[in-house]
Amino acid sequence: MSSESAELVSRLDLVVSREEGLELLRSNLATLSDELGGALSARARDLKSSGESVLSEDFLAWAAETHALVTRRLAQSVKGGEAAKEFLLSQQSRFDDAFYDLCFRISSAKVRHIWVLLEPGDGSTPEAAAVAEALEFAWQEVDFLTAIGKITNNSKRQAQASLLLGTLLLFRSQWEARQGHKPEADKAAAESGEALQLAAQSSVLPAELRALAEMRLAALAGPSNQAALTQHQEAALSIATAGKVWDVARVVRRDRAYWAKERLDWQSVWNLYRENIESSEREIWGARVLSDAANIEAQTQADYEGAVEACLELGKSDPAFYERALENAEKGKARAFLRGLATLATALSSVPPKLAERRNRILERMSDLSASAADEAETLALALRTVEEQIWAHPRTWALDMRCVPCSYEEMCALVPRDGAIVSYFTFADRLLIFVLGEHGLAGPPAEVRVPESLLARWKVELQLVIRLRGDYQSVDDIQRKVDMEVGALNAPLYLRKFHEALLQPVMPHLVGKRLIVVVPHGVLNGLPFHAFSDANGRALVEDTAVAYAAGLSVLRWCRALERNELKTCFAAGVCKLAGGPKCAEQEAAAVARAFGSNPVRATRDAVLQNAGDCDVIHLSCHSDMGRTYTAFSGLQLEDGPLRQREIAGMRCSSTLVTLSACETAEADTLVKSGAELAGLVGAFFRAGCPSVMASLWPVADAVAAPLAETFYAALKGGANKAEALRQAQLAVKAREGYDHPYFWAPFILWGNPS
Repeated sequence: MSSESAELVSRLDLVVSREEGLELLRSNLATLSDELGGALSARARDLKSSGESVLSEDFLAWAAETHALVTRRLAQSVKGGEAAKEFLLSQQSRFDDAFYDLCFRISSAKVRHIWVLLEPGDGSTPEAAAVAEALEFAWQEVDFLTAIGKITNNSKRQAQASLLLGTLLLFRSQWEARQGHKPEADKAAAESGEALQLAAQSSVLPAELRALAEMRLAALAGPSNQAALTQHQEAALSIATAGKVWDVARVVRRDRAYWAKERLDWQSVWNLYRENIESSEREIWGARVLSDAANIEAQTQADYEGAVEACLELGKSDPAFYERALENAEKGKARAFLRGLATLATALSSVPPKLAERRNRILERMSDLSASAADEAETLALALRTVEEQIWAHPRTWALDMRCVPCSYEEMCALVPRDGAIVSYFTFADRLLIFVLGEHGLAGPPAEVRVPESLLARWKVELQLVIRLRGDYQSVDDIQRKVDMEVGALNAPLYLRKFHEALLQPVMPHLVGKRLIVVVPHGVLNGLPFHAFSDANGRALVEDTAVAYAAGLSVLRWCRALERNELKTCFAAGVCKLAGGPKCAEQEAAAVARAFGSNPVRATRDAVLQNAGDCDVIHLSCHSDMGRTYTAFSGLQLEDGPLRQREIAGMRCSSTLVTLSACETAEADTLVKSGAELAGLVGAFFRAGCPSVMASLWPVADAVAAPLAETFYAALKGGANKAEALRQAQLAVKAREGYDHPYFWAPFILWGNPS
């Protein structure tokens, strides 16, 4: 076996996921050979005989993919015409199912690319040259697929090729029509209909593909032929339902909802999206594998958006639909936490032996790498992250946790704090909604703000930049000289006013006089310091009201259910400087301990895991190692090593409050990615059973960490609730000379129960 093949086999031994192994093969196409395929098959047989059935199946899949990729490389090396025909005829034995499936995936991707060009998300007009090129590439792939189906005389493959051919001709017809080429468009449409009918009527195609063919026929009919459009949509739904292909059935309903929306039939839109949501709920609760439930949740987010939009329109004539809009917005958030709180490890087991062995092998390989082996280091790092995630996914008991069952409107109203309000956001690509929930229910229809998500994302990045830069330089002039930018672009108040105008000003009349506001962000709004947003006069929101944050109202409901009010005992620990801790960590821990009449303790892993959870308050002053890769193995740096998220989530915790006085401890918990909002330390302490966590959005300045903590706990011990105590501490720092920049006074946010 060649050295390249041997190296690939060795690297595949280190890859845990089958998909990662397939990607590794595809990225090394030039070095693949039949010899490698044979070696992988032999490895699969050896593994099976030794009892490694799962890994054996992975190697069999990799062997099949290798054979398919080599066959395709050979086919691509032969030019068109007679030579191509001769190759196809002479290599029939190589055209197995794996090869055909590979070609079908590639052809499908080429055809889908045309749709992306024709329907860009930003509404721009596609370039004619780009569309023509995409059509040509797709045509070559579909033509090749059709030829293989004919040569092998396989009816299923021929039907699959007909489906792709019909789809390609459909897109070509649409493009020709846009270009004003009616004869060409009509001809392509007629040929598309013939090919799609063959696929839809095929008895050998799976239900998923036959339903897809009917959907394409519905698109071909279009709004000008409502009878045919409805007929094909109903046929697609019937096929998908009969075949129990529920994800396809939901796609069909979304397609029907699109056309109902075009007709302004909002009641039908609402009914269709509601059916999809109910279908997803049944599947989520019936799922036995976490990844399956998470995938269903991810696909259903579009249904929640559609339901919210329909409720807004229906609310114009029936205000009760505004309540349904909020319910669906929050239901979407609740389901997005499937990877966080909605699926919970109730107990942690030891690491499975096979995964532990593989992790050790990866670590050994990483330690032997030379400094120049950057590519292999990246592959090994990916393999390590994957095996860590798989280890984290092996608790003794996994159960869909009832604590993230979506709230009803009545339950949401019960969560509103006395003399306070809940401000819940829901983002679309082109706008956002702001719901204000007061003690007597919704304050009115949600405010609709026409600010694109992309613009908010840009503002967010720029705001984070100017805040973090303030921690490195003493003045705006210093920053300007360093990075050679205009002062206006580095003006934090400018961005804080922009965000106030977009996210708070539209609902400020409902917030005046409120003593506590609970902010429930969504999507790109996660990680924003709402409490620091300032009005035109430069007055920050926190100067008038206390502010707390919740990842969703279902999570807030759970935190409220765990409400504890004891403030007698405190576990305060700061990593000493000799162990690499922050400059003032020990002094900070000592000051916090004094507030509770106790002494600080050593900041060690064992102390935290064994003793901290029995105290009313946990205060940890240390460094975090969240970095930019968030896994269950990132966490806090303590004196005797890292305290990982998986360990935190598994600890027993009856505390009422955890304060993480370390840099960026809220960073992972404010990710924009749906389902990852509780991917970090805050989520880990929630899982452990703590209802309130105070964490930082950016690095905490050593000079203010201890004073802020002292003021916070003094106010807390004096009877203020957690949100109000944090407010008083923030304002005390802000009032100090030279510390009025938000970098110093605004890094901490309070997640969960504010009481």
